[in-house]
Amino acid sequence: MSDYDSSEELAKKTIDDINDVLNSTYDGVPVRERFGNYSNQFNERPLLNNLRMMADLHPHDNFPASVYRQPRMQSETGNSSNSMYVEDDFGLDRYDMDRYQNGYAIILNFEHFQDPSRFRTRTGTQADVDRLIKVFKKLNIKINNIHQDLTKNQMEQKLRQFRSMKYDLSNSNALIVVILSHGLEGDNIMATDSAFHLHDIIRMFNTEELPEMAGRPKIFIIQACRGNQVDRGTQLNHYNDHVDADEDDLHPNYADFCIAMSSHHGHKSFRNEQTGSWFIQAFCDILETIDLENNHLLDILTATKRKVAARTSKSGKLETNNKKQISSCYMTLTKKFYFKKN
Repeated sequence: MSDYDSSEELAKKTIDDINDVLNSTYDGVPVRERFGNYSNQFNERPLLNNLRMMADLHPHDNFPASVYRQPRMQSETGNSSNSMYVEDDFGLDRYDMDRYQNGYAIILNFEHFQDPSRFRTRTGTQADVDRLIKVFKKLNIKINNIHQDLTKNQMEQKLRQFRSMKYDLSNSNALIVVILSHGLEGDNIMATDSAFHLHDIIRMFNTEELPEMAGRPKIFIIQACRGNQVDRGTQLNHYNDHVDADEDDLHPNYADFCIAMSSHHGHKSFRNEQTGSWFIQAFCDILETIDLENNHLLDILTATKRKVAARTSKSGKLETNNKKQISSCYMTLTKKFYFKKN
């Protein structure tokens, strides 16, 4: 008998053994859950060893992580530990989407500023707000509030209030913060009176400050520039494009965060006075047209980058005319996040 025939015979026998036990022990429990329950509770070593051998022989089959878990071993300190080379059980590569709301969001829109000689009115930003409202409604993302032209202290107060909405947050698959404003160098973004540091806003929603959202995505959508550089382009496609000036690179150490930004480090972002910003409008276009069932958040943001990159500015000013833009994102997400369809 060949090695292949032996492995096939072993596989069939093992599967029969598993079915006998699972059918009698876990009647009514989904099959995908039975493997983990059986191996965790019974830990029948011969059966598990056979399963591991099957997994090695058939690496493309979907065996649960518990199959690969090695026997508990004593460490040098006397503490027992598990040695594993597959960490996730079935389904754990995705964030839990069982809650009613896809997300719980707050929108901070800054259009007018106390020093208009330095920070021009952000004409066209209301088009971004209107579009976000429309798209979020389609995606069953509940908007806590839309705040307009807050001072720095007012904004911090509203964010603390948003963070305190425990019931709505606990019933949401994700937390979403949208900030639309001018920005400065060094991770600073403008309120109407002064700048705030983006890190300070992110820190308000880490696991220590908001344990209710531990293990769930915290998504930040930032429309603002990231410096004064511009990319050259070759086509004149869009008119009345203006520039928002923004912040530097960001490296948070917190898990389950996604910070999506309208431009690359050191570069400007464009906003059309009639139709809104390139980034927010592209992001909404993708959310409305992409197959949400088969594309997770990183896919959505990648498609957004591609759409933004396809545009070219025409602003009437030499320094911002005929230029390009690319959005960017920084993620510490530990799983794939899919927006659930209504």
